[in-house]
Amino acid sequence: MSNNYEKLIKSFDGEEIWYRAIGDGDKTLILADGIACSGYVWKYIIPFFEKKFRIIHLNYRGHGETPIPKNIDSVTVENVVKDFFAVMDYEKIEKGIFLGHSMGVQVILEAFKQQPHRVEGLVPMCGSYGEPMRSYHNTDIFDSIFRWGINNILKPKSEFLSKISFLATFPLIYPVVSRTEVNGYYLKKEDFMPYLESIRDKLDFRSFGYLLESAMNHTAWPILNKIDIPTLIIAGAKDTMTPYFLSVKMHKEIKKSKLWVLPWGSHTAPIEQPQMVNLLIEDFFIENRLL
Repeated sequence: MSNNYEKLIKSFDGEEIWYRAIGDGDKTLILADGIACSGYVWKYIIPFFEKKFRIIHLNYRGHGETPIPKNIDSVTVENVVKDFFAVMDYEKIEKGIFLGHSMGVQVILEAFKQQPHRVEGLVPMCGSYGEPMRSYHNTDIFDSIFRWGINNILKPKSEFLSKISFLATFPLIYPVVSRTEVNGYYLKKEDFMPYLESIRDKLDFRSFGYLLESAMNHTAWPILNKIDIPTLIIAGAKDTMTPYFLSVKMHKEIKKSKLWVLPWGSHTAPIEQPQMVNLLIEDFFIENRLL
């Protein structure tokens, strides 16, 4: 029987959660996506580590293959973490090494807050410890803009947004994004398009709105100085969504952390410079006897 499979299980509150299990190894990697993402950023990390680790990756509520929850209020950062632990319980995984990208950084830090004994190591990548819209593009002005958008567009007009979601893959979108939000020089279009395609085809915009609101209100700052496990922080010097100074602040608070800032890395550094990112993670695992 193959060790690679997909399943849909009931989480702690009865809501259905989709996850995939990949690879084989004595230790387990837990992969936490960014918001509105369904796994595109792990394209190079999974094949690099699947022969050395068991890998668990799930889709958030209303994202990707996970159905829209019956209780829309349940779409929160805290419940995302409980979903991960529900999958770990189902798979009989006692503890894991948590990797998070973008909003997934908040998720893995929240995992340590909720059940620290089940977290062996942390790898936050290109993300914030909390309230990410207060630093988006190095200003706090977007926080109020996004809050208005959540309450006036994402929540009440999600059905309309679904009807026009085809615009996510409109030919002009990638050229604009690759010149403004990510490093188009290093990024391959075929690596980024699955993200836009998942927004077009597999994102419930109301769930997205609730999760974004939760992330904007969530912060792990108070517990950073309590983290006492190996932590590798990877940041992109050109990241405009979650500027690298946030990673510097995390590094100063987390006692056993190591910080790597990729000089030309943007918010999608794991697929822009995959060899560098994979080797940094592997060296970190070896150094801390996690591999």
